[in-house]
Amino acid sequence: MSFGALALAKLFGGRPRAHTRRVMPSLVVLATAACAMTLGGCGETTRVRLVLQVVEDRFRPNHIDLIWGIPGGPQRGARVPASGPLAATGSNLGSVLITLDDASPGERRFIARGLRGDERVSGNSSSLPWKKGGDSTLTMTLGCYEDPEWPALPGCPAEGGGEPVDAGAQGGADARD
Repeated sequence: MSFGALALAKLFGGRPRAHTRRVMPSLVVLATAACAMTLGGCGETTRVRLVLQVVEDRFRPNHIDLIWGIPGGPQRGARVPASGPLAATGSNLGSVLITLDDASPGERRFIARGLRGDERVSGNSSSLPWKKGGDSTLTMTLGCYEDPEWPALPGCPAEGGGEPVDAGAQGGADARD
C-alpha cells in the first residue's frame, strides 16, 4: 500500500497494515498539514486563541457553550471541554484555539455561556476585527452577562441596569470556523 493510499485509508476509517503502525505520528502531522493547506491557503491561517477565566466562584461553570461567527452570519459552536467538567478551582478555565475560514473575512463575535447542568451561571461576549493570516488572543472572563436567550442571572443588574462584561482583545481543544 502506498503512503498516499495509507493516508486516505486511515482518514476514511480504513485499517493500516500492521507494519505501517510505526509511521502513524508522521502520518497525522502530514494529514494535518494537508488539511491546513487546503482550508487555510498554504500556510496563511487566521487563528484566535480564546482564554477563558472566572474570578468569582459564583460564576464558575461546569462547562461552557462557546459560540462564534460573523455577526448576522452563520454561527459555529462547541462545548468546552468536549466532555466532562471544567476544573473546580483556579481562575483559568482553559483555552480554545479556533482556526477561522480565510474565505469569509470579517469581524468575529464570540459568546461564552457558563453552565452548571442546564442552568446558565455566567457568560461573556466579545468581538475581534479580522486579522488575515495572523494569530490573536482574546481573554474572556465569565461573570454577569445579559444574554438575550436566557433570563437574567441572580445578583446581576437587570437588563439595561449595568455595564456589560466585554473582554477586549490582547494582541489555541481546536475548532474550525
